Amino acid sequence: MIRPLGSALVLLALLVGTARAHEGLHRRIAALEAKIHAAPEDVPPRVEHARLLREGGHAEQAAAALDGLAAIAPGHPLLLLERGLLALETGDDPAPWLDAHLASPDPRAVGFDARAALHEGAGRPWAALSDRQDAWQRGPTPDRALAFAAALERVGDHPCAALALADAERQLAGAIVVRLERVEVLLRGRMDARAAARALVDDAPNNPDRWLLLARATEPTEPEAARGHRERALQLATQRLADRPSALREAALARARASLETP
Repeated sequence: MIRPLGSALVLLALLVGTARAHEGLHRRIAALEAKIHAAPEDVPPRVEHARLLREGGHAEQAAAALDGLAAIAPGHPLLLLERGLLALETGDDPAPWLDAHLASPDPRAVGFDARAALHEGAGRPWAALSDRQDAWQRGPTPDRALAFAAALERVGDHPCAALALADAERQLAGAIVVRLERVEVLLRGRMDARAAARALVDDAPNNPDRWLLLARATEPTEPEAARGHRERALQLATQRLADRPSALREAALARARASLETP
């Protein structure tokens, strides 16, 4: 009887959370509509209004809002960008809108993100790489760093991908997803990943997955040391699960055990 009650409480919590999110969205839209009414020629509130409608799943209302903005500022770069992003979601061709926005004096990183994804889907890796680089330079985030590095790998330049991630580490104050991906890029490019992997272990010496990563980095040159790292991972994973059982810790233990299995 406890499990159904627990499931019902979880479902109720999800429903309440969703309802609150919708209420928050409606309040933000209403506040923007008040701003638009007070200053109808002010472009940013109109663009934000259309964006919230689009992200809230109201594509037709978003299109109508953009039509209203087009009557006031037909060539505004933010209007062009939002037209392109809306076209992406509705299945229309976003390229003309995105191209026009990105040719403007102050293009936004999200526009380069969107066009890069189009290039990638169409099998144009070099064009995608250019846009990924521009997106990263205009708005550095962990996601953009990873996308830029992936674009470099797609054109076969693993060393530059690793260097790009090293630069991103410095700019993003050592974002962990960037640091982890740098080790993976070094490994995929058959480069020496030991120092980068060791730094991750030094930062979290009780994390079994970090030891498994160090084992992979060490394996090509020091197989015995790599085995020792795997054994350390197994020891840590076993202890952590005993201290506080959880599904995540069970999975970590399974990974550590699998790493020591004889091929």
